[in-house]
Amino acid sequence: RSLVNGTFAEVKDRMFSHLPSLQLLLLNSNSFTVIRDDAFAGLFHLEYLFIEGNKIETISRNAFRGLRDLTHLSLANNHLKALPRNVFSDLDSLIELDLRGNKFECDCKAKWLFLWLKMTNSTVSDVLCIGPAEYQDKKLNDVASFDYECTTTDFVVHQILPYQSVSVDTFNSKNDVFVAIAQPSMENCMVLEWDHIEMNFRSYDNIT
Repeated sequence: RSLVNGTFAEVKDRMFSHLPSLQLLLLNSNSFTVIRDDAFAGLFHLEYLFIEGNKIETISRNAFRGLRDLTHLSLANNHLKALPRNVFSDLDSLIELDLRGNKFECDCKAKWLFLWLKMTNSTVSDVLCIGPAEYQDKKLNDVASFDYECTTTDFVVHQILPYQSVSVDTFNSKNDVFVAIAQPSMENCMVLEWDHIEMNFRSYDNIT
């Protein structure tokens, strides 16, 4: 029920899905730089996950998706400077999180983590800052300027259009909103019109 120090070059999606009963996974002292989405998919009973002493710089937003039984997570001694927003949102059972040995950019991108640290019931190691300069070697908890300096916006995909384009521009005509999509490689320009009933853009004209 445990896998200790497998020598892996990277953590790919669903890499351990053939081991559904795994409870403890140690991936220490490898040379990972990235943990991808759904890297631990299928490990429904995993309780302990230690990924220490690697070279991790990037963790995908859904890297820990599905690990609802995980109680202990260590990402200590890696090269993390930032974490994607709400990366721990699936970890309903998390008791302890270790982020020691990483130094974070404590700018606006870290605001979500700052707020999460204040709200979580988990025990979390100190999160140290490498920047900005005024916060170097201080704890993220001690950053006091987020409330009035940061405005964050979550973008949601509204409509996907099947066009490749070098530029997109909007314009108004007779109180309607239009979008022009330039496609010089196709020798045309698609014009879309906002549909107030369907609440999306529909094809209006194609200028060759």
